[in-house]
Amino acid sequence: EQMALLELDRIASVSDAMALMRALGADGLVIGSVTAYDPYDPPQIGMLIELYTLDDAEAIQALDPRVMARVATGDQLELPQAERQQPVGVVSGVYSADDMRGRHRMERYARHRGQIKDSDAWHMIRSNIDRYAEFIAYVMSQRLMESEAARLAREAKGPPEAS
Repeated sequence: EQMALLELDRIASVSDAMALMRALGADGLVIGSVTAYDPYDPPQIGMLIELYTLDDAEAIQALDPRVMARVATGDQLELPQAERQQPVGVVSGVYSADDMRGRHRMERYARHRGQIKDSDAWHMIRSNIDRYAEFIAYVMSQRLMESEAARLAREAKGPPEAS
């Protein structure tokens, strides 16, 4: 609904992502793209997921369109710090259901979600493209969260001191 109000049919730039975050009143926005898709046996799916964030109130204020208009110099626009470093996280991958590591992940995923009880749980995910796509979205989301946790830990340490 907010994208329609902003007249966006897709997020094509950092500015689009920031505008949508402001409109939603959100601190972060995850944008995903399917980069590969083959539903036939073995199914394959590729995804790219990006994380955009507003870290504090100052960053939100810096993205005010009136403020941005004032920082314009000639034909160039100096982007506020919060916008220059976006996205803060990106993960991508192409997954095939015939990968043995993927089979073990599918088994754990099905068991923990309680979807399928038998020992062939992985096969039920592999043989249904909708379930497989959901599984891959889960894997990618987990990777993005791990990446963000590592980024925040690095930021908490601060810049390395010069010797």
